[in-house]
Amino acid sequence: MRLKTFAAPTATLAMAQVRAALGDEAIIVATREDGGEVRVTAALDAPSLPPPPAPPVDAGSADTVADTVFEALRRHGLPAVLTETLIASVEGSGKRDPAEALTVAIADVYRFRPLEPTSRRPARMLVGPPGAGKTQTVAKLAAEALTRGQRVALFTTDSERAGGDARLAGLAAAMGLPLMTVEDPDTLAAGLIGMEGSDMVLIDTAGANHLDVPELERLSRYLLCGEIEAVLVVPAGIDPMEAGDLARVFGELGVGRMVSTRHDMTRRMGSALTAADAGPLAFSAFSNTPRIKDGLIPAEPAALARIILRGGAAAKTSKTGA
Repeated sequence: MRLKTFAAPTATLAMAQVRAALGDEAIIVATREDGGEVRVTAALDAPSLPPPPAPPVDAGSADTVADTVFEALRRHGLPAVLTETLIASVEGSGKRDPAEALTVAIADVYRFRPLEPTSRRPARMLVGPPGAGKTQTVAKLAAEALTRGQRVALFTTDSERAGGDARLAGLAAAMGLPLMTVEDPDTLAAGLIGMEGSDMVLIDTAGANHLDVPELERLSRYLLCGEIEAVLVVPAGIDPMEAGDLARVFGELGVGRMVSTRHDMTRRMGSALTAADAGPLAFSAFSNTPRIKDGLIPAEPAALARIILRGGAAAKTSKTGA
């Protein structure tokens, strides 16, 4: 199945173009208005296409590469509009290898900002929905910093939920680190001033429901109490459209990059790709195991392309650096 987009001043004219090019068996995938035009994205199953007048394309041709990438993106559950954007970039890349073409497309469509090995100022706050893996990500970043011989300061704002700070406290104790639990933004602001000699300051937070305005307002007050960078933690495997809504809300709070977690529990990247596009957020890292010692996988275009094309998850990707 291949996607094709038709543009016209009205929906009637756009549909006429669809029928003329693809026939009555075309499937309408998406319709939207864009700059005064109506854009209709349609698809046609490959078996229904008339036989081409020319001989079949050779392996490695532009059409074969685009078809390979399209099928991979379809398996990962990407929305049609985002798939269309990536395929257009693949076709314009001039590459005859699917992995190389998709790498170019991903680098063109997405941004990548790995988590720096030091974060003295600003402090780094991990935010996101409940159960996303924020505490686990904080612990992994702390463990990696300790391995490099750095001084780490740990905070948590998860003081209201019963036992909310217990898991991080246990992980911090195992690493020989004190954990400071703060109950309000003023306390966090004072604590950050006392941690200016640390090489890395990490702040865990309670899960924030992106549909709950009071929870988001409470999170915003913490973000405003000092020089803090918020990093969104997004669990893989959730509905892509929900992931996009979630990332868009956190992006409006000033979040600029994301860590995608739970890749040991899913084979699809649709939610991560949709979230990064909707935020818009830069990819920073993936988490593919609950084991703290295994750390995070730095995000980069070629590795993401390989994950998408082989139909697996980041769980099969080896760690390539801190």
